[in-house]
Parts: sequence; C-alpha cells; structure tokens
Amino acid sequence: MTLVSTEHRLVYQQTKVARSAPAAETGGLLPKMAPATPPTPLLGLRGSLHREWKRCGKATCRCAPGRADRAQHGPYFYRSYRVAGLQRRQYVRPADLRVTAAAIARWQAVHPPAWTLRRSLAELRRISQEWDS
Repeated sequence: MTLVSTEHRLVYQQTKVARSAPAAETGGLLPKMAPATPPTPLLGLRGSLHREWKRCGKATCRCAPGRADRAQHGPYFYRSYRVAGLQRRQYVRPADLRVTAAAIARWQAVHPPAWTLRRSLAELRRISQEWDS
C-alpha cells in the first residue's frame, strides 16, 4: 500500500476541481477541453464534413469483433481540410454541426472545385471553336 502525502492529495483535488469547473470559476485555469468557437457566420470554412463510426477496442464492449450485434460508436463528425498540402482533421461537436456545415457550404459556393472550372473552360473552348468555324 502506497502512502500519499497530504500535499499530493491537495494538488490532486485542486487539479480535479480545475478540470470540472468552468474557467471563470477557477481563476482562469483551462478546462480539460476548451469550448469550440463556432465559425463566424459571414466567413466560410474550407474542407468537407465526414461522418465516422468507431470501435473502442474494449473486449467486452458491444463494438468488439466477434459479437453478434457489433454496433460501433458514433456517429462522430470531422471536418477535413488541407493546410500547406497536408491533410488535416478537426472534430466537430454535435452542437456546432449545423453552423459548421453552413460555413462549409458558403465556402464551396464561392470557391467551386477545380474540376468544375476545368469543365466550364472546356465547354467555353468548344463553343469558341464552333463559333470560329
């Protein structure tokens, strides 16, 4: 049996309180997971939304391989986007899902995919060649 000093116990209790209480109540200590800031309504977000179902890896869980139901956990939503050529993912909370989807739709309306532009340019070239002939 390990004896824990009173000082260590006090530090543990303070840490536990800091994680469970809001930041304003704890004098500015950050909670375990900072609240997500939803995107600004006027701006868009690049990328796309993806829904994922996951397995936790516990042998006794309903998602374990070999179980009859094999129901996975989820859905979890992620926003996929690229930064400097690298693929990135960001978890999207269910509360922020609508706002994020709307921001992505705004971005995609202003910035169409490259294949759409190539198809439009090819159509313009074809019309131009028909006109010149």
